[in-house]
Amino acid sequence: MEDPDFRPSVKRKVVEDTAQENSSKKAGSGECDEDLTTVSSAHFVVNQYELLKRILTYLTPRQLGRTARVARAWNEAAKVIRREREKGGKPSAFWWTQPKDLKLTLKDGQANRLVLKEILQDFKDKLNAYTSNLPYSPKLIIWFNSVDPDDEEGDDNEFSRLKVLEAGFPKATILGCGCTGLVGTDSSGKGVESEHRTQRFERCSILFIPPWHNLQIETLVDSAEAPYRPELKLPRADAALLLTPDNYLQDIGIVNDNIALCGATPDFVYGPIRALLFNNIRSAVVLLPHNLKTEKKVEKEISKLKGKFNEKNGFGIMLSCTGRGKNFYKGKKNVESRIFHSIFPDVPLVGFFGYGEIGFSSKNTYENPDDFDIQTYDEGSSEDQFVDNDDVFHGFSTVIMVISQQV
Repeated sequence: MEDPDFRPSVKRKVVEDTAQENSSKKAGSGECDEDLTTVSSAHFVVNQYELLKRILTYLTPRQLGRTARVARAWNEAAKVIRREREKGGKPSAFWWTQPKDLKLTLKDGQANRLVLKEILQDFKDKLNAYTSNLPYSPKLIIWFNSVDPDDEEGDDNEFSRLKVLEAGFPKATILGCGCTGLVGTDSSGKGVESEHRTQRFERCSILFIPPWHNLQIETLVDSAEAPYRPELKLPRADAALLLTPDNYLQDIGIVNDNIALCGATPDFVYGPIRALLFNNIRSAVVLLPHNLKTEKKVEKEISKLKGKFNEKNGFGIMLSCTGRGKNFYKGKKNVESRIFHSIFPDVPLVGFFGYGEIGFSSKNTYENPDDFDIQTYDEGSSEDQFVDNDDVFHGFSTVIMVISQQV
């Protein structure tokens, strides 16, 4: 049953009208004690609603959903809280590593099944503990999973972490892939690069993106009839993230030259989604080419992203070649992710090490926009017009894209 004390919009009007009526009747008699009591009562009811709303802000989305069923006013307060969270929600990064005491054996298959079950349970427990504190239900999940290059199943088995994500967030769009090296943000907020799986310890780098106001996300999928299309003409979009298994993509066309384009080739892609198109966002991309090898030059390039997005609610994606990393920087670890976080300390970063990078420094990172010279195609033309391959396909490089809410 609804609690009648929690109907602020109705209660407030009734009490205020009563106070005004009583005030008029008693003006000539000098009575005023009851007026003060009535006005105080109105103030109390309004503040009671505000107090309720403040208390509910401490709840997780799941708790808020259950609490909203208590009464109509509780439901209205929960709706307001959800809108406030979605409007300025901050993306959040989760980094998971397999416990070192859970090791697979080389011979005992039954023992391995038990260990794999424990590993999956550890992932579930830590993911649930992390996401229980998310102030929103994510609209988009981007996740990168460490895999064994010889594992043809990837994550499509009974111990699938993807299935855990799908079960926990059935309404979210999920894009993910398996790769031998990962980029992520650990629990302390620092960037971490796990370049290769030299030991059998699984890792996972996940980004949760809130349902920003006016955020539009379109997915491009491969059909069963034509799963590997060598040519891709991107429609008009503010930003695009591409995953191309087996390097099947040979040509890319863009219609708007202000697009932020970022992509790479992983070991596996889970599911049919091959690209995400973002609209109503702020974005930018920088390319770190194969001949850019000093930390000073890396810092100079990444600094070009400054001011191109909102750092308070933005995120970064770093897709790097397996040929980079510590060997590329003479034994120094986490060079690029460390520099990124030194410039953007509050921006979560995820990514992976792949086998070919896609993209170019976006037009808004150029000091002189006239220097930007990337081929675009005419939407009304039937001619094939693609970006020059040398401008969009790279090796031994890193592509870094940042995205944030538009306002």
